[in-house]
Amino acid sequence: MINSKKLLIIAGAVWAIAGINVLIVGARAFTQITGAWWVWLLLAIGAVAVFSVFHLRIFTPYAGKHTNRIAAIEADKSPLWHFLDKKGYIIMAFMIALGASLRLSGLVPDWFIAFFYVGLGAALTACGINMVRGYRRIAA
Repeated sequence: MINSKKLLIIAGAVWAIAGINVLIVGARAFTQITGAWWVWLLLAIGAVAVFSVFHLRIFTPYAGKHTNRIAAIEADKSPLWHFLDKKGYIIMAFMIALGASLRLSGLVPDWFIAFFYVGLGAALTACGINMVRGYRRIAA
């Protein structure tokens, strides 16, 4: 059991660690890319676009929902695994399974993994950081 409000720190840490791992996979794929400078520029622009969409449209609202859910917990202590709800665990499992399947299948080229995973990983990491920062708001 853990202080219920600290669940937000756990959630943020899990999302940030997942984001860093995804970012590393994308960065490694970037090292496999060969070509002119403009290829790298296009991939970097793609990474920024992926980051923007996932951070602003998906992860920020999601982090807000979890922050509000955790803030509303009335119990002083909660089980550690309550940092996510059922839907959150389903989404996490789906994202891990889809990402691993795409990479291991070989159906997706390295250039796609490079820009998509860098953008997605950065958005996940930012979401995790925002959740940890949200702890200060709800703990006050």
